[in-house]
Amino acid sequence: YKDFASGINLEPFVAKEIDQMLGSHQQQLDNITNFCVLPFYGREYPADVHCCQLPTGYDIESIQQDLLKNKRNNQCSACWRLEDAGRMSDRQIKNSTLDYYTNTDLLELYRIAETGKSVITHYKIDAGNFCNATCVTCNKGSSSGWGKLENAYNNTNIPEVNLVKEYHDSIDIDYKTAKFIGFTGGEPTMIRTNWDILRKLISAGNTECCISFVTNGSFVPTTKQQHILDQFSNLNFCFSMDGTGKVFEYMRYPLSWDQTVDNIKIAQDKGIMVSASYTISNLNILYHEQTAQWFNDHSIPFLENPVYSP
Repeated sequence: YKDFASGINLEPFVAKEIDQMLGSHQQQLDNITNFCVLPFYGREYPADVHCCQLPTGYDIESIQQDLLKNKRNNQCSACWRLEDAGRMSDRQIKNSTLDYYTNTDLLELYRIAETGKSVITHYKIDAGNFCNATCVTCNKGSSSGWGKLENAYNNTNIPEVNLVKEYHDSIDIDYKTAKFIGFTGGEPTMIRTNWDILRKLISAGNTECCISFVTNGSFVPTTKQQHILDQFSNLNFCFSMDGTGKVFEYMRYPLSWDQTVDNIKIAQDKGIMVSASYTISNLNILYHEQTAQWFNDHSIPFLENPVYSP
């Protein structure tokens, strides 16, 4: 086996057969280039949808049928636009994520979906808008901080915080079989419901489930929270960052650039995977080159989120 793995004393016919198998596999992958795992394996709560990028009232059957035929469905235009512009789309990221964490090749995930036997293993939880930041491209629907500002400015008393109740009936997670759970917000590290979900995963013995927090970078875990995080072997902190230095502090007011950088280093030193979610608008586009360069210099993979509206 060692000879085989290293290529030593490998008979020519063996190498030829391996090449043929790999070539056949790649050809089959080429036939499913438009496939997406989310309509078959994904669920987002509390909205109870397959993907947040789909339009309201989407037709899941037509999407699934088209994807199984390797056809682009117009309802998935958010990803097609990014891919046509040469950017990484959420579809491509989720395909890679599920491929990796289920230890199941994308082609096999496609075949299971084709038989109608796919089950939900990829979850996204948006448990509320509780947040300590007022990012420029955000609003009160996603940030209680913005709600507080609007109330003060307009002299109103509209409820600032919108949290999903604990153990909300609409959040239906199979804690034993879940492969990926991503938390968004608001600032998801500040929402108690999310920590309850992590405790349920631990109780179910599923600490290999990949956990991802899309965080604004201000999070400093308590001793209890750190104990919970330490039990999971696949952790990712996706930092929301729309620039560096003063650009970051303008876009992500009132957060501190230095504190965010320190928190990134702490996460990396703990062996936590670090990535970035980079929202691009007319306010920061002129700083794109230096922002992307900073991510690359610090080996941080990033997803670009162009602002389409308002």
